[in-house]
Amino acid sequence: MVSKQITLITVLSLLMGCGENTTQESVNENLENMKEQISAPVAKKVPFEMEIHDHKRIDDYYWMRDDEREDPEILAHLEDRSRVAVSI
Repeated sequence: MVSKQITLITVLSLLMGCGENTTQESVNENLENMKEQISAPVAKKVPFEMEIHDHKRIDDYYWMRDDEREDPEILAHLEDRSRVAVSI
């Protein structure tokens, strides 16, 4: 809850600081910088072909299946996503 308030205060501060001397370009640049800071990690795609009932399909995220919850790469990805979710 506190992080949401901080984010809201930051956005409002940026908007209030947009006076006549501030160009739209600099405002857009600030917003892009903010997006980069809070963007969620993107999982890599690794094509995996599977066939079920005579139907073939490609699952790009099959590699993320980890029923034992032990794969360090998957756990790191999920922890990164959780950090971003909490910070928003």
